[in-house]
Amino acid sequence: YRATDVDIERSSDNGGGYNVGWMSPGEWLKYSVTVGAAGTYALEFRLAAPATGGTFHLEVDGVDKTGSMAIPDTGGWQTWTTVMKPGVSLSAGQQVWRIVIDRAGSGVVGNLNYIRVAASTGGGTGTVGTTPFGGAPTPLPGVLQAERFDEGGFQDDTNGNTGGAYRSTDVDLQETSDADGGYNVGWVEGGEWLQYTVSVGAAGTYDLEFRVASPGSGGTFHLEVNGTNVTGTLSVPASGDWQSWTTVRTTGVGLAAGSQVWRLVFENSGSTGSVGNFNFIRAVATTAGPTQPSPGSTPGDIVLYASDVTTIAGNWSRESSFSGAGGQKMQSVDRGSANPDRPLADPADYFEAHVTPEADRVYRIWVRLRAGEDSKYNDSVWLQFSNAVTGSGSALWSIGSGEGLLVNLEPCSNCGVSLWGWAGAAWWTGDSPVVRFSGAGPQTVRVQIREDGVEVDQIVLSPVTYADRAPGASSGDTTIVPKR
Repeated sequence: YRATDVDIERSSDNGGGYNVGWMSPGEWLKYSVTVGAAGTYALEFRLAAPATGGTFHLEVDGVDKTGSMAIPDTGGWQTWTTVMKPGVSLSAGQQVWRIVIDRAGSGVVGNLNYIRVAASTGGGTGTVGTTPFGGAPTPLPGVLQAERFDEGGFQDDTNGNTGGAYRSTDVDLQETSDADGGYNVGWVEGGEWLQYTVSVGAAGTYDLEFRVASPGSGGTFHLEVNGTNVTGTLSVPASGDWQSWTTVRTTGVGLAAGSQVWRLVFENSGSTGSVGNFNFIRAVATTAGPTQPSPGSTPGDIVLYASDVTTIAGNWSRESSFSGAGGQKMQSVDRGSANPDRPLADPADYFEAHVTPEADRVYRIWVRLRAGEDSKYNDSVWLQFSNAVTGSGSALWSIGSGEGLLVNLEPCSNCGVSLWGWAGAAWWTGDSPVVRFSGAGPQTVRVQIREDGVEVDQIVLSPVTYADRAPGASSGDTTIVPKR
């Protein structure tokens, strides 16, 4: 490539090109650069070493800007990883940068491919012009699924989706065995990042919980909100396996209300060669001011969680759920059973809960469901009631009969399903999901399986608040309707 004393070879890193190798302590490389705008930047060094490498630092106009940085054991001279230094302040204009090799590690220093400079407050892939996945910001507090990053909102250093699941981008996704199923981000390297558009319902103080997994000591990461690092550097602990999940929590994070851009920044890989696997981020309000308009319940609304279920039979069970209302959900196992054309008068698989509605008041029915493996063949249930009647007083969807309200998660033909979503009926039946009760006092709601593999965490009967709108989205929903 160049006829100098600097040792250069072809690189097998993604993108090809050349790298500097055979480095020794005391050597240095000097570069003339122009920084377009003053600001805070993340510096990403692309490195490789077959054993524990040496240390180096970067000087800008003679000032050490990074401190001593270590080159990790990547497993080979051409097995590459990224070491990140966030929060580096740079002025605008022409500058002289110098990489200085400080010392060797286990007999080696390492190879250097490139330095990438990423502005913390703008520029680069995904910062400008991205759109929320699914078309709308994720509402918080609640759960932000890692795989639902903005369209175009990522930096990934390898081509293609290694796990081959869920989305066709370069971000590596796979199915997860964590409690709620779904997908996780995997094969994460230092220097990569994911960006999300969210909407925080109320300004206040929040705890942030990161669901992570790693068979050995993982790497480091942080979360930026509108370009500001709000968590500091966090570490992924050794959880025992790529699918053995644990929660890393940081407390006391102040968040403003409204739309925001969050960026999950993966700083450095750990002993496994990866930062770790990431399933979701959960934002939990600890103190909050007045909320912006957001889903809630009003007097008269009836809200059922899995914890309210009193009778469980057959292929239903109450399970823990990180994203379910009250931390629980009702779950059925996908056994591939045939779909019944109508509910059974004496079913083997059902659950029941009790409600106390007002007599002869009209209630709109909403159910939040989730389809196992995000399959439309696992996304429907039958609802039946005691003492439910039509406007003319005829029995409607009665327990013990072969009639019921079909509730189907997929909102239209071949629309697909994704995670939790709200539904009131089935798009092809034309049924109006409203009910009234002939008498006052406790009544029973029964849920039967239509397609096994379906999950339910909330049932809402609303006379006013949700009479003409769903409590949340039909897919990718994080809405928990509070009880009064």
